Amino acid sequence: MSEIVDVYVSSQSPIKHTAVKRAFARIGLQIETIGFDVESDVAAQPLSIQEIYEGAQNRHTKLRRLVDEKSGYLVTSESGVIKPFPGANWKGCEVVVIERQPGGMSMVGIDLGVEYPQEMMDKIPSKYADLGVLLQAEHGFTEKDPPSYLTNGRISRAELIEQALFKVLAQMDVETT
Repeated sequence: MSEIVDVYVSSQSPIKHTAVKRAFARIGLQIETIGFDVESDVAAQPLSIQEIYEGAQNRHTKLRRLVDEKSGYLVTSESGVIKPFPGANWKGCEVVVIERQPGGMSMVGIDLGVEYPQEMMDKIPSKYADLGVLLQAEHGFTEKDPPSYLTNGRISRAELIEQALFKVLAQMDVETT
């Protein structure tokens, strides 16, 4: 039986913890997640790749300070919505950061998700702080999971974050034995 590895997550979100557990399981690593409530210091609904990346870096820097030199992995995920090029429709975007502790490799991943209709985006941030709050207020959602709403439950936010994390983990020198 392999050793259980600690993974420190810059969030208390059950959605993010589920995504982290699934991504590490896909590479064959048994983990325990330990969450920290850290702020991104960007808007509740980031609307550019720069803002999403900045939020991820802010969270990750704070997480690194909280964890110090404990052994394991540090994981950060910041979600937002972007227009990938002029005239494009809004797309969900995940920026993830994974770092091996202490003093190991660190990698950033960027992944695009589902498309967001303009009529939803017109309400952000003028009426609602973010898309998750919009779904809670207008559609009775309990979780902040816009992708699930937009795909009729076929793709969840956890799955999109998991995929972004897995792409980074697959490239890292992760020991699974």
